[in-house]
Amino acid sequence: MQKVGDLEINQDLSFERRSWKVERIAWVIAALILLAALLGLLGPGPLGKATAASPDKSISLAYYRMERYQAPAEWRLQIDGKLAKQGKLRLWVHRRFVEAIATLQIDPEPESVEIQDERFVYSFKAVKPPPIIKVFFRFEPNKIGKTPAQLGVADGPTVEFSQFYLP
Repeated sequence: MQKVGDLEINQDLSFERRSWKVERIAWVIAALILLAALLGLLGPGPLGKATAASPDKSISLAYYRMERYQAPAEWRLQIDGKLAKQGKLRLWVHRRFVEAIATLQIDPEPESVEIQDERFVYSFKAVKPPPIIKVFFRFEPNKIGKTPAQLGVADGPTVEFSQFYLP
């Protein structure tokens, strides 16, 4: 026991100072995590948005860098209408990505789906294609971690990118 004035106090000031320092560090870490979440670094948000495009910019993709495991996610594709040949647009997605998702909805719905080597090829009817064809892929990731993805137009340009799926 230590006597301070008329009081006998059991205290350890060095321990108190260490615990205050740890508490301040924890507050800073919590504030940084909150700021990252608000900015979109941990999912949808202003800094989480990303775009990928083919070298000639005929295919562009809007997506989020980070998505949540088993939560709805979406890719927004814009494809140059000139890539549609003989009344069809043939779009492929690499098998690695298709295996990393649980459900898949494509809008507009493809006319047919083929499997070629390591690709799933989706055929869309495009008799009089508009200048820009928009295709939406909606899915739920069933994998945690970084997932590389590739897509492109059959016999045309490709886009490569990756997404990270958070638990």
